[in-house]
Amino acid sequence: MNSTVPRVQTDPTSAGASYLGCPALDQPLHLPHLPLVSPVRPIADRKRTVRTTLARSLAALGVAAIIAGCATPVVTTPPTAAPAATPAPTTVAPAASVDTAAIDAFVAKMLATYEVPGAAIALVLPDGSTYTRGYGVRDTATGAPVSADTQFAIASVTKSFTALGVMLLVDEGMVDLDAPVTTYLPEFQLSDPAMTPKATVRHLLMHATGMERNNAATGNPSITREEIVALAAQIPLVAAPGEKHIYSNVNTVIAARIIEQVSGQSWEQFTRERILEPLGMEQATLDAASLQRQPDYALPHELDLLAGMVPGAPLEPYAEAPAAAVNASATEMLRYLQFQLGDGTLGGARLLSPEAHAEAHRTQIATAETSQGSGAARRAAEQGVPAPKTLISDFGYGFYWYTETFGGQRVVQHDGQAPGYSASVSFAPEAGVGVVILTNASYAFGFVESVRLHILEALLDVTPRHDTQAIIEAQLALEGRDLASVMGPVEAVRSFTPEAAHLEALAGSYTSLIDGASVTVTVVENRALRMEALVQGTPLDLALVPYAADSFLSNTAPFRGLPVQFTTDAAGTTLLFQGQPLAQRAAQP
Repeated sequence: MNSTVPRVQTDPTSAGASYLGCPALDQPLHLPHLPLVSPVRPIADRKRTVRTTLARSLAALGVAAIIAGCATPVVTTPPTAAPAATPAPTTVAPAASVDTAAIDAFVAKMLATYEVPGAAIALVLPDGSTYTRGYGVRDTATGAPVSADTQFAIASVTKSFTALGVMLLVDEGMVDLDAPVTTYLPEFQLSDPAMTPKATVRHLLMHATGMERNNAATGNPSITREEIVALAAQIPLVAAPGEKHIYSNVNTVIAARIIEQVSGQSWEQFTRERILEPLGMEQATLDAASLQRQPDYALPHELDLLAGMVPGAPLEPYAEAPAAAVNASATEMLRYLQFQLGDGTLGGARLLSPEAHAEAHRTQIATAETSQGSGAARRAAEQGVPAPKTLISDFGYGFYWYTETFGGQRVVQHDGQAPGYSASVSFAPEAGVGVVILTNASYAFGFVESVRLHILEALLDVTPRHDTQAIIEAQLALEGRDLASVMGPVEAVRSFTPEAAHLEALAGSYTSLIDGASVTVTVVENRALRMEALVQGTPLDLALVPYAADSFLSNTAPFRGLPVQFTTDAAGTTLLFQGQPLAQRAAQP
């Protein structure tokens, strides 16, 4: 294992920062862009900003990975609204055949580009045949390869299973989509009592209850689903029910509680007996503990700034399982994809009526405000630059499925992002084709989206073909999340040698600017700092590695990659967390 510290090639804050080999794995590294300097705001705004930073940090993180080896492919036969850039003109014709070898080459190239350790895909081809394949490794420590049967966490793609569960009960006349949530959960309350009776089951499935996004339950082992339902009464409303799509796991957990109340089964038992087993997905698991007992599963991978990519343990979703718990292989997700492409049957057995099946895929509400393409166009307008190209239009949302138009075809899709995993399922119902992508890298949006659109173009025979990776990177560049923008601080961490005396000067006791609590900074092995704090009830215990004298990056999950800085003047030293003042220490006498 190469332990050489690489040379910094560019300024760490430069947007044009280049890649550098990972000293532990001899591969480049990838961190998300997180602003190193932010404008100074009034103290009240700073407090709100820091709290928001802490709440959103899980969703803001990204990681890198490596590529090694490929597994054997498996081929089978068919079974018995904000302004956005105008999509590039295309034509679509049914693909007589698809070059799967070319797809393999593209996936391998993207694995190397985005440094994803491993991935698996499942395809339904235009002639109805299928293709599955594993790429890379499921564990960077052992080099164990990914196969089509390797299980991955699919994260938020799980939500579509919960929507399917609700639709099964709708089919049976046990749930009415347009009935108030209180019909099934009398205890349910919104923060505005007048709005409570207006929130329906349909609104839950389209993320349109009006509740602000809330992550209070994420990773909390003690909170129950009943308590998450009760939490709705404390969450601010930002719209009336049905008016706006606001994505939140809380909606999905409440929908799952309806399943539990109506069926008399836990969400886990109902999902296994009514969905997974009928679809032939018997090996799929519904919690992290069960996943880790499988003989072939992909470990999640996170970036250690000094050691490189390291495998970790899957995050247990606990009460939020209905929003993020399903773990499955490409082979199993292929069956799910085939079911979604059908009319509610699989292998001749009917699971759902054609009407209920179609309703779940129908656009229920527009989502242009939150889509990647239109969001990039909006940021371009704000920055006074030309809008980047997009291949997608008509952004909307069904029942835990996004809807869009791609290459002239209606596409239904959903992605999933969790610490150590990224996933996507996309299908064009009228064309009868689809793709599943599973990875063991955190928040690998660039990889997943580049591969997804590239494969969809092949499946739909879109002409002319596009450089999907360049298009996605151009969109991400407007947020500073493209590959060329994110590498500088990581390169600098690996080349910077701190002065022990300066680290000692930064150590000490600070006072939180939010609540007056103590924030403690200590020196670790003359190489890094450790910051310990309790901010608004959120415990922080961060290892801080320097890339400049007063500039550090957190090297502790789930806050890995977030910047921490120290500024010193005559009044004392201020500690900034992701660019915002967090704590201060008076000048030493």
